[in-house]
Amino acid sequence: MKTRFLFGLLCGALGAAGAGCDSQPGQTGPCAGISSELAPAAELPSIEPLHAGQAHAVLERCCLPCHRGPGGEGGIDITLSRDHALAPGLNRAMLGVLRSELMPPDSAPALGDEERGRLIAWLEQSAEPPASPARDSRPTLRRLSRDEYERTIRDLLGLGIRVTANFPADDVGYGFDRVADVLSTSPLLVEQEHAAAEQAVRALAADHHAWLRINSPAPDRAPLFYRQYRAPVRSPRENKTLRTHPAAVDAELVRQQHIYDILRAFADRAFRRPATHDEITALLNLVLAAEKDGEAPAHAIEIALEAVLASPRFLFRLEDVCDESIRGDFALAARLAYFLWSSMPDDELFALAAQGVLHVRGVLRAQVDRMLADPRANALAENFCAQWLETRRLEEQAGGSSSFPTLDPDLRQAMLEETRLFCIAILAEDRRILDFLDGDFTFVNDRLARHYEIKGDHDARFRRVSLAGTVRRGVLTQASVLAVTSSPARTSPVKRGKWILTNILGAPPLPPPSGVEAFKVQQPSSRPLTVREQLEAHRSRPECISCHDWMDPLGFALENFDRQGVWRETDAGARIDASAWLPGGEEFSGPQGLRDQLLRRRSAFIRCLAEKLLVYALGRGLDCNDQRALGPIVARVRSQGGRFRALVHAIVESDSFLDDRAPAAQELP
Repeated sequence: MKTRFLFGLLCGALGAAGAGCDSQPGQTGPCAGISSELAPAAELPSIEPLHAGQAHAVLERCCLPCHRGPGGEGGIDITLSRDHALAPGLNRAMLGVLRSELMPPDSAPALGDEERGRLIAWLEQSAEPPASPARDSRPTLRRLSRDEYERTIRDLLGLGIRVTANFPADDVGYGFDRVADVLSTSPLLVEQEHAAAEQAVRALAADHHAWLRINSPAPDRAPLFYRQYRAPVRSPRENKTLRTHPAAVDAELVRQQHIYDILRAFADRAFRRPATHDEITALLNLVLAAEKDGEAPAHAIEIALEAVLASPRFLFRLEDVCDESIRGDFALAARLAYFLWSSMPDDELFALAAQGVLHVRGVLRAQVDRMLADPRANALAENFCAQWLETRRLEEQAGGSSSFPTLDPDLRQAMLEETRLFCIAILAEDRRILDFLDGDFTFVNDRLARHYEIKGDHDARFRRVSLAGTVRRGVLTQASVLAVTSSPARTSPVKRGKWILTNILGAPPLPPPSGVEAFKVQQPSSRPLTVREQLEAHRSRPECISCHDWMDPLGFALENFDRQGVWRETDAGARIDASAWLPGGEEFSGPQGLRDQLLRRRSAFIRCLAEKLLVYALGRGLDCNDQRALGPIVARVRSQGGRFRALVHAIVESDSFLDDRAPAAQELP
């Protein structure tokens, strides 16, 4: 009981240890200047924004005829105030539809490419605060997500165990479950984290090879000042208080030094940076107290390891060790590892951080390439892509649920595996980003091949197949995406159109005006109506037409796919009409016509993907500085062939990633 009481005290102490220590004035250390050796990104040709008066004239000509005053179409009023400012919330919406060329409609005066670019530049400029404030000096406090915890335990202990089955689900912010602002900590989660720590250490002690590895610590290669020794420097040997025979004293000190080294090596990896001397000594004292309380030496060490896993230094990505130079490379190593692997840094990253060279451009680029070639990079496809594409919702729904009532478990799993393997292929093979839209291959097993009517000799294993001669390309025609963008009993052009606007074009529609009822299925007694016919009545309402003019046509083009992604020619006994149009006047039909329209807007798609990947990498929403960095990121990616690896490199080498402090309290309105 006494030992458990000390364990609880130590968990709290490890959370505070080092947090308030003084930095050492004038100490530069090997990691100082985290971005000083990074070559700046190539200069982009600057686009001169319109002046406020010019912007007002363009809006008057192209936008205000439909969106003037409270009675504007869709309830959207873009009338400028006296200081030429838009109403809050409109900047981002207008930027999305202008970048994706969804507005103005063909009925409005034409907007040339140069004028569109200058109007976009004005909107971006007007969305920023007068002087962008510096980032807060405090790093963002971020808890490990459930998936990150699972993967970190696996890599820390070298055991393929699962310990998070009882963890509550993580909340989602900005589309991802790794955003610091929503990763709260509840009493239930704390209880489960303590139980998981005990389970993990028990499994470690039961595995002979893993326990032997923990008890054979590598030499300490971290420079001395990382340990934050106080003057005078004291080691366990110098802290001797025993009063027995000299030989016994030496043997006991040797034993304690070995325990100290075990705890030092374990805490270094668990905390993702060198543990301080005070932290290690506190753990050593816990071991000695447990032994005095009657615990066997091996079990006493287990208690200390549990304390490490229950410490905030493990559970949170604090990245705030006192000295600025220490924080730099070790924080960068952790940020990089959790971005690409959803797990802790490995020994090579840790060693480069200790040497203070990880931030050097050539070293950093080489590490990104190495990490993307590692199987652990599959986590980027499994976590980022599943949340960006929203297919995780399909995974989280149990069979026979109200959302997917007729989806059998085998088909559900095959749908998810197809998308997972497709995304892994794009990442691992460094394929074009546009393959997400028009990739001519996929992965099927026998169950999914029957679902898609793909002929050939298939079995339970997934194999790569060509989509030549089929209507399917990219993720838009994969069953997982088509299922999560449908309603339980029917397809939903509105949901599919909104999904494309939000996740492909980066132009999410504004919320519907207050008082507008959601679309309801209505079947007259004379004959069943198709989904398109039923939707026509809803979208004809003046307050609905504005947004539905963007959403519905994108969804109509996919109406030949039913709610489970099966190709069909009829709906409610009538031949499906997959023809569509956009407000700009473009007419198209079916999935091929939709792909052509999206590929025409490739810059909007690449920017949308870059924005979402940057949110995922940073674990927070983007501020104005981050938004401003997206232009150079997109330009760099396009200049390097539009490959996925180029996007990863551009994000890692951006100022937002290299100096990820808590953002200033300004986001795009």
